[in-house]
Amino acid sequence: MILDDDRLTLPIARDLCDHDMWWNPDADGARLRRKPPRCVVLHTTGGEGSAQTTYRTLRKRGLSVHFVVDRDGVCWQMADPMDTTALHAGHANARSVGIEVTNYLHRRGRPLDPERPRYRDDIHGHTLTLARCYSAQHAAVLALVDTLCQQIEIPRHLPRGSAGQLYTDVMPRAVVRRFEGVMGHFHVDPGKIDPGLDLFRTLEAAGYA
Repeated sequence: MILDDDRLTLPIARDLCDHDMWWNPDADGARLRRKPPRCVVLHTTGGEGSAQTTYRTLRKRGLSVHFVVDRDGVCWQMADPMDTTALHAGHANARSVGIEVTNYLHRRGRPLDPERPRYRDDIHGHTLTLARCYSAQHAAVLALVDTLCQQIEIPRHLPRGSAGQLYTDVMPRAVVRRFEGVMGHFHVDPGKIDPGLDLFRTLEAAGYA
């Protein structure tokens, strides 16, 4: 990580001088970090707008996130994961780093982005047709998560079921409180399905246990 103008920034993230999309700990929709992050929570945005659109939308909703990975794989850092608790994952906020990936993911009827390949997978016991992230986004998420795990010393673990398979349901709060590794929004909130499973399969193929 690089300390630049009192902000702890990641080398992979876009130069902060290029934008003013930033949450300080005292900003609306963010909190002062009181304990070090022990996990990463992956999200998809539910739309195909730019990182700027995601930032404005979260601001309006009183929410926040640490990083956004845009459609082209550009990674935007929007908060310091070491001093700012972003509001992105309910009861997991206080101990997590939040990453949003631009992807509409799921929609009945015509897809928002017909260019995205789609796949079928089970989340919360329901089989869904989901939109894949682009290859540049997979590469960016892997590089970002690798850097976070290395620099913050977050274990390279994924939620697993009793037979060792990727866990695809919501985790009990007590398990979330103890979990150290990389999980999805759907692991925290039973009403969410993001980010699907294709990003987790990329992490799994890269050696995340």
